[in-house]
Amino acid sequence: MGKLSKNFRTNKKRNSGLVYEMLVHHISRCLVEGKKGDAQKTVAISKKYFAEGCPLRQELDLFSAVLKTNVKSRDSAQKIIDSICNTSSAMNSRVLDEQKSRLIKDINYTFKQESFYDYKIPNYTIYASVQTLLNEARNKKKSLSVTDRVKIEESVCDYLTKENKPKDDPLKINPNYSNTVYSFLMKRFHNKYEGKLNEPQKRLLTKYAVYLISNRQDPLKEFILKEADRIKNSLLCIRDESISKDSDLMNKISECRKKFYSFSLESITEQKILEVLQYMRLAEEIES
Repeated sequence: MGKLSKNFRTNKKRNSGLVYEMLVHHISRCLVEGKKGDAQKTVAISKKYFAEGCPLRQELDLFSAVLKTNVKSRDSAQKIIDSICNTSSAMNSRVLDEQKSRLIKDINYTFKQESFYDYKIPNYTIYASVQTLLNEARNKKKSLSVTDRVKIEESVCDYLTKENKPKDDPLKINPNYSNTVYSFLMKRFHNKYEGKLNEPQKRLLTKYAVYLISNRQDPLKEFILKEADRIKNSLLCIRDESISKDSDLMNKISECRKKFYSFSLESITEQKILEVLQYMRLAEEIES
């Protein structure tokens, strides 16, 4: 791709995709270095600005449409570019700019002299290109020359049609993160949940670790819903006669089953994870 004109500039502090990835990297680094308090502060900032329904999350989803998609033809790639630009054009520029200013202020206040913006993000140029196209789509006074816009769109098309793109797994940014985050959670839950965790419970904690770092709920919710079906069946079909003949115990199991049927995943908290762990242990004891 040819060089862009000198008028083409990017501001990484106002790039939703880049800042989000920097927050993910910072959470991971804090956990690796044992700075749990700093990690929690970073998680709080991530959830404040990038939770479902937030303006910056809506823009982040447009980044995801490019970063997580692979197509075979450039025509399909161009359709994706046109789609994200059309969506961006309908977004409120003033609200987005205000949110970005508040996010920058919170980051500066929280991390003070730390070099938060020094993280090296893979595919930096794609993040810059996407943000430029999104900004241009909302800008009534077009700032890009036709030549620059074509070059930027070509670079995004190249990325969309690129084969074997790395999978977006925040725990694989550094192989140490997975074990460190998992160990951190294991210790935390061992203190709150007496007894040795079984394999399904450990898998739940791994999913929860990914959620804490990435703020992506779907993989965690999917796992919990599958476990929910298994737990419901276990609480409904009692095969052990010593249990089924114990009326007091059966009443308690019935109460647990009713409570679990009303269990909500609207918000995922540490207390919710603790409850699921307890139900998983109860199901294991009944099945054994």
